[in-house]
Amino acid sequence: VPADKLEEAAADMAAILATKSPLTVKEMKRLVNKGLETNLDAGLEMEGQACVLHASSRDAQEGLRAFVEKREPKW
Repeated sequence: VPADKLEEAAADMAAILATKSPLTVKEMKRLVNKGLETNLDAGLEMEGQACVLHASSRDAQEGLRAFVEKREPKW
């Protein structure tokens, strides 16, 4: 992103993230930060554990329900 477009790009990304599951965004941030401190195998293991945990969350259920009903999810 060119320097003169950085603020606009950051605002666009923030707007997209604001529509996503807060639980998922929080976990994504945690995994990115932890991933900086670990090797690939450990990072993939953490990602797999997070996927299993979040697959059964209310947010995952709401996301699937909203998709099937063709509506925006209500986090």
